[in-house]
Amino acid sequence: MSDARPSVLVVEGQTLVRRGFQRQFHQQGFDVEAAATGARALELAGGRSFDLALVSTDLDDIDGPTLVRRLRVVSPETAVIAITAEGQAEDAFRVLKEGARDYFEVPISDIERFYRVVRSNVELARHAAEVRALRARMARLEEIRQNGSMAELIGNSPAMEQLKANIARVGAAGIEVLVTGPSGSGKELVARALHAQGAHRNGPFVAVNCAAIPSTLLESELFGAERGAFTDARQTKLGLFEVAEGGTVFLDEIGDMPYDTQAKLLRVLQVREFMRIGGTRPIKLRARVVSATHQDLRQRVAEGRFRQDLLFRINAVEIRVPPLAERKEDIPLLAWYFLQKYNREFDRDIRRIAPDAMRHLTSLDYTENNVRELENLIRRAVALSFEGDEITLADLDPSPSPVTSAPVPAAIPSEPEWLDLPYKEAKARVVTEFTRNYIVARLEEANYNITRAAELAGMLRPNFSALMRRHGIRVQNHRIVKA
Repeated sequence: MSDARPSVLVVEGQTLVRRGFQRQFHQQGFDVEAAATGARALELAGGRSFDLALVSTDLDDIDGPTLVRRLRVVSPETAVIAITAEGQAEDAFRVLKEGARDYFEVPISDIERFYRVVRSNVELARHAAEVRALRARMARLEEIRQNGSMAELIGNSPAMEQLKANIARVGAAGIEVLVTGPSGSGKELVARALHAQGAHRNGPFVAVNCAAIPSTLLESELFGAERGAFTDARQTKLGLFEVAEGGTVFLDEIGDMPYDTQAKLLRVLQVREFMRIGGTRPIKLRARVVSATHQDLRQRVAEGRFRQDLLFRINAVEIRVPPLAERKEDIPLLAWYFLQKYNREFDRDIRRIAPDAMRHLTSLDYTENNVRELENLIRRAVALSFEGDEITLADLDPSPSPVTSAPVPAAIPSEPEWLDLPYKEAKARVVTEFTRNYIVARLEEANYNITRAAELAGMLRPNFSALMRRHGIRVQNHRIVKA
């Protein structure tokens, strides 16, 4: 979230009231502009971006609902709060219908609540602006993707810009490259970007994890085997070096390659040819070789576990992938990218990540799994989110919290009718019951005032009201009734 002073546009025709709001907002640390007419307000909003507009419904030139509608067109991210004369409920209803976030009657009786609502809406407006910027950058990345470039390398931090520059410089050369970096940092994505940049880009990209294939099978995977070369070789098997002809072979976790296989790989790279196991005819190597490791290969050489001559051969150029901890400014863009990815996978329509949830994501150290850890957090949050259209802090940290938890019926842990259900149905039933209890608890705490209950829940009133309707709850005569 930006550290700049919050900005507010005060639109009020009465001079004393307008100046009073200006003075109060200045005292609260706001950057304030003021307009006495709707026309002037639209002119100011068209020339700069405001976090918030405080709009009177009683102007001489433009009625309140029309001005709110036009402001939403001129500056969609600006949050609008209306101020009405006492008892003008119809004006309040009309401006809310046009997109105002809330309204207050003048004179304002609860100034503490007023500024609490103002600051909450400023934060939401800034978050919406950040999301819009992220969407624009994602659209640009999608355009780059259509042109076959490095779109999967998400981020524009200095570390990522340097990485992309290195890929562009080395990609077309066609020489062996060693990609280093911690687990989960995106080494295979770098290898694919190198492949897309080079002369072999029209050929296949073939990846093999040297740590995942038993040493007894790795050689036949790489070089292939003739029929009858060993007991189970019932037909000729093409090796990955042969399958990748005209393209790229990616040797992931090459530090775990068996020592004797390292010697055979070294010869292949030196003479640019190989033979299938049991074969007699050499086959030309017509593929680029890119290797990767999260280990210190020089240390493994010192320990006698990796050949120094092979290290020299595969390490014509080394490209280091920075860990996520070194490029935390990329986290919002990465989080948005994964949100879109898993919206598609789980058929969801989650549109935002709440500001406190984003702050939580940027506060983590990601020392174990880097970008993969961030991706898993977003994936889980999208998969388990049943309510609303944003990822909240609770979605990222599902452990119970004394601040946000609500009473859950004691019968739930052992209720037989849901224990016998399939997991998905049982979970949906428990979540529904929790949500109903949570809504009731907030309404009772707020003395059945829906606006106050929404504030206690950390939600906007329209969203809280929608949640009430979805679960058949309404307030009538200061008591809760089922709809």
